[in-house]
Amino acid sequence: MTTPDMIRQTFDLPLMKRLLGAPVLLGTETVQNFDDFIIAMAESLEPGDMVAHVLVYQYAMEAWLNMRLRRLQGHLIQLYSMSVDNHEKLAKTLKTSDAEAQAFSALQTSHAAQTRVDYLISQTDKRMHSILGQISLHRVALAQNIRMKLDIEERKLKIKELRQTEAKQS
Repeated sequence: MTTPDMIRQTFDLPLMKRLLGAPVLLGTETVQNFDDFIIAMAESLEPGDMVAHVLVYQYAMEAWLNMRLRRLQGHLIQLYSMSVDNHEKLAKTLKTSDAEAQAFSALQTSHAAQTRVDYLISQTDKRMHSILGQISLHRVALAQNIRMKLDIEERKLKIKELRQTEAKQS
């Protein structure tokens, strides 16, 4: 079993950043938080070779972008809810509370922006799932390769045993 310390030693994050590009960090995002996140992903997904390392890094980059877009979505709701006027009149018209009217107004005015951000989120989700599928297929291929090598070794041992038995009998 792979331990977190082994992953930290084997997952070469500086190499991944150099080969695949370092993230562009925004707002309160920090290099330390990004690095911790990538290492945590590597610990969870346990990449075994360079292909898996690249896929894990790509997956983590997509997950990072996905979290960023979800934060943006929340900020858009807050932004649009503050810029809508006359919530009292809307609440009276809708026969609801001022808070519900404010939330309704925010959703109405931010709908177009929300739709665009939601599309971006769904695209990052698709890419993340695709990358996880690639990791799974890569692992299956590695397992099949190992199984084939083991079968070959077993056959070699059986042939060797048969030859030794034949040599003893003659």
